[in-house]
Amino acid sequence: MKFARTAIAAATLVFTAAVACLPLQAAMADTTPKASAKVENFTLTDQAGAKHELYGLSEAPAIVIVTQVNGDPLSREAITAMEGFKAIFSKAEYFVLNSTPGATPASLAEEAKSLGTTIPILHDSQQTVARNLGVTQAAEAFIINPIGWKIVYHGPVTASAAEDPSASYLLFNALVHVVGHRVVEESDVAVKGAPIKISAGG
Repeated sequence: MKFARTAIAAATLVFTAAVACLPLQAAMADTTPKASAKVENFTLTDQAGAKHELYGLSEAPAIVIVTQVNGDPLSREAITAMEGFKAIFSKAEYFVLNSTPGATPASLAEEAKSLGTTIPILHDSQQTVARNLGVTQAAEAFIINPIGWKIVYHGPVTASAAEDPSASYLLFNALVHVVGHRVVEESDVAVKGAPIKISAGG
């Protein structure tokens, strides 16, 4: 309960700050944007053994996926923030994506238990989803709009993970827009999370 209250309080503070800076800020990265890319369907198993299919979530107003590395401080901070967002944007779907080599379902379950989170941690053991999204590091957030299955936001969850402090709270602003069925200004904001080595794949 303490975890939940802390997360909700943090998200409420974010909400107060974010409302004052709508619409979305234009803190754009110089790299080729991942935002606007279409995400292919996938099915992954979480830490509890439950399966989740992306295209089975077409009724949700938004789908949030955040990359994660076990024990990583920025990953844990992002998950805490997401718990707070769930209390505000309850109809959106939230997932954590672990694509790190060597991760096991047991290690993901232990990480979830240590954080007290019920957010599904998807085990991307083949790194298929990571390659599809263009994952490069931990604490990257992706918001997917089920209308067209396109990424409408790629960037940090919290200010701590942002390369540029002025990019703070863009994830929250993007959720405000897409959940409210408003046009989302596509954003691709630089993140400074721990690197995740993604293989070339097949």
